[in-house]
Amino acid sequence: MKILIFDGCKNNGIKNLAGLLPNESEVINIHLSEQNILNCTGCMSCVWNMEKMNPGYCRLNDDMKLIYPTFIHSDLVIFMTDILFGGFSFQLKKVIDRLLSALFTAPLKKRGNDVGHIMRYKKRPAILGIGIQKEKDQEMEDIFKEYIDRLSTLWDVPYNDSLVYALNSDSEFNEQLIKNKIENWVNTLL
Repeated sequence: MKILIFDGCKNNGIKNLAGLLPNESEVINIHLSEQNILNCTGCMSCVWNMEKMNPGYCRLNDDMKLIYPTFIHSDLVIFMTDILFGGFSFQLKKVIDRLLSALFTAPLKKRGNDVGHIMRYKKRPAILGIGIQKEKDQEMEDIFKEYIDRLSTLWDVPYNDSLVYALNSDSEFNEQLIKNKIENWVNTLL
């Protein structure tokens, strides 16, 4: 199983997250604070790139060019982030904005009472969100979990889940709890 971790935490999140994943997994951990990722400009060249007749190609020249194929070929993508007002860190938000346009088509598809993008590629990774709070805030936790659910609906991924960890209320980091949760996620995907 190929697992991609986007670490959008200010202090590189859970230090041993890759060590908590199944041994047989191929894990790529991308620390977003160490990447050169530009903000999406909204030019829509990735959707309607008429110069090269190559939809999905982003005109920005940065580290996302290496991230796109890694994302596409992953079975599981973990978004690890500090929770800010219920959402992602700015580093992770930039990645999500850029993935949306380059990997998905402009036309939308109705799914029940919702709509979502059609992926350019048949394979879609499962998405898992790990949010880290400075202190327990149930409202922000609920918003974060809803954000992961909405993103998964928009992207039409086969599976999604989320876990929120509060630094002040969980005085000792419970690696076993996180390991059990990740094993359940992986087993669901197999």
